Amino acid sequence: MPTTYVKENVEYFSQRHTVHTEAGRYPRLWPIVQAHDEPRVSPEEFAEVLEYALAAKSSGAMMFTSASIAADPEKLAAVRRVYTRQR
Repeated sequence: MPTTYVKENVEYFSQRHTVHTEAGRYPRLWPIVQAHDEPRVSPEEFAEVLEYALAAKSSGAMMFTSASIAADPEKLAAVRRVYTRQR
């Protein structure tokens, strides 16, 4: 799927379902994004998808798999960039 698939789905769920971003309120939206290299996910694609996953009413993102991120210094750097950037 193209990276925009994540953006489209986050926007879809944010617009059509009751999703809360406030602490302690549910349901919440936490998209799952792929870091695992089957097929290859470049650090740039991974960062883009992670940004899309954190858009709209998303309050976080799950990354599949954390071992794939830990094994790739460039993907780990992408996570740091995305999560430390001011929103």
